[in-house]
Amino acid sequence: MNTFDKSWKKWGQADPYYAVLTSEKYRGENLAPNVAEFFASGQDYISDLLEHLHRLYDGMTNGTALDFGCGVGRLLIPLALRYERTIGVDISEGMLQEAAINFEKYGLSNATFVVSNDSLSQVRGNVDLVHSMIVLQHIPVPRGMQIMEKLLNLLNPGGIAALHVPISPPSLVRNALNLATSHVPGLSTLTNVVRGRRPGDPFMLMNSYDPEAVFRLFRRCGMTNIFIQPRADARFSGIFTGQKTPPAVENLISLPQFAQVPAV
Repeated sequence: MNTFDKSWKKWGQADPYYAVLTSEKYRGENLAPNVAEFFASGQDYISDLLEHLHRLYDGMTNGTALDFGCGVGRLLIPLALRYERTIGVDISEGMLQEAAINFEKYGLSNATFVVSNDSLSQVRGNVDLVHSMIVLQHIPVPRGMQIMEKLLNLLNPGGIAALHVPISPPSLVRNALNLATSHVPGLSTLTNVVRGRRPGDPFMLMNSYDPEAVFRLFRRCGMTNIFIQPRADARFSGIFTGQKTPPAVENLISLPQFAQVPAV
């Protein structure tokens, strides 16, 4: 198991809610009075996202939704309230265990929880929505591109993708820093301090992707009407959306278009 996966598994055991949304109010010792707000933020985000997707795409169905990097279920739970079946995928068994507990608290039973790998080999069947939010930034770019391809290939004809991706031109400096931080003793502690985190926190990798490469990947996987919705957050990022072309429809691809969606 590589350094990045080990770190995320540690987060799932040590402080899973903070790892999902890195605010001190979601640290384990501060969570109780703030947990309702944590899940409400997920409800608001999914409501806004699906409303936006219905404006963009015709023929959306509510069969099966997959949330990649589902964490403790912040976004999977509101998806489960709107889809017949949901699949939560995460590298951390601790995260998945907590998500299953939260599903029971909400009285929901329409989720399957799957431990992630780069080939998504444990996911069974095709889906109508693939979704990921603030997850791919924590995955090395080559692996993230591979995972995005697998996610897009899971879509049924007419299915929708909504994948959040930090975007900027490739940076050799950033890549070198990530590599050094994950292998040089003590550098992870220093990075945590600079980022305002606790020195002993597991290393949290941060990456940016080349938007042109992501767009080409969407096209290669048969996605049409591809849009990028910029997000108002600290790192420039966007939600790439698209619809899987039905086999009988000519593969006409739109140019990237930019439209603001509410930030969460």
